[in-house]
Amino acid sequence: MIRILFIAVLFLWPVVHVLFSTRVQGNAKYTWATIVLLTSWFGYLAFLIKTRAIDDDE
Repeated sequence: MIRILFIAVLFLWPVVHVLFSTRVQGNAKYTWATIVLLTSWFGYLAFLIKTRAIDDDE
């Protein structure tokens, strides 16, 4: 039972993180969630790279 829960969390974490992220808003959020859902961790990696925070201090 714990294995199933672990696998479910492993596969659902990227989609949940995108949906609750403040990096994107509006329809872009659902577009990223769809991309992540279809491509899993590769899409999640693209989301993190594309929407990374840029420091204003530099």
